[in-house]
Amino acid sequence: MATAKHEGVDYRPLMSSSDEGLDEVEPRWSLTLNPSPWRDRAIVAIFVIQTLLNVLLIASGLYLYSRRGPSNPIFPQLTYSPAQNVLSFNVHKFYEGFGENITIYQKEPSDDVDKAWEDLYSFGISEIPRSTAEKLANKTYPLVGSGGNYIVELDVFHQLHCLNTLRMALSPEYYKKKNLTDLERSFLEPPHARHCLDAIRQSLTCNADIATYVWYWDPRDEMVKPTGNVVHTCKDYDRIVQWAKEHHLHSHFDNKLYVEDDLEIPIIYA
Repeated sequence: MATAKHEGVDYRPLMSSSDEGLDEVEPRWSLTLNPSPWRDRAIVAIFVIQTLLNVLLIASGLYLYSRRGPSNPIFPQLTYSPAQNVLSFNVHKFYEGFGENITIYQKEPSDDVDKAWEDLYSFGISEIPRSTAEKLANKTYPLVGSGGNYIVELDVFHQLHCLNTLRMALSPEYYKKKNLTDLERSFLEPPHARHCLDAIRQSLTCNADIATYVWYWDPRDEMVKPTGNVVHTCKDYDRIVQWAKEHHLHSHFDNKLYVEDDLEIPIIYA
């Protein structure tokens, strides 16, 4: 039986059972493709290369994220922070805090309210090893008897202290009756309150939140109003708190004691 070939393709005649043995019958032709080994190998190679590239891309992204910091162009923390490796983000809904929709932090002064505020930052003073202190953009002070540790505070805890100070300053009569230390009373004086006011201003503009206020129709008042009951992208505060508690200052710190220190910090920002 005749077979036609053309560049790797065989054309073979199809014959019905009634045609068997009848050489004079005109054959019907079918197309049969011969397998091409080099083509199969090419497909496998392309698949393997694509898979490896995908794995490499994912691994590179994870590595860059794990190494986020001053020298990382994709996840930059332009100045070093000892807590930068715990940074993660989540979505959190803010509430305006009017009427009944308020938090304990807005309530009238009481022991419970004071404790709620203090619990936000009372652990905020930390100690870090020299190897970490060497990476800071600004030099800090050594802790005597700590095995070479240094004292720091993450700025968020200073800002919370300042915000609490301004809250307390709104109720001077209440806090005059409290058994505050001289230092705590000095916090409520106008010079410190003004310091706190501007510290919060600087922090807000530094960490400019670009979440959006939105407007809605209020059928009760029959007018359009803005609302702050919206979602924001936030740093995971719980993870930052966990870091601070793990590095909480346990060494004795004497702010009247001068200590010679040879730690050299490059002047990055004066």
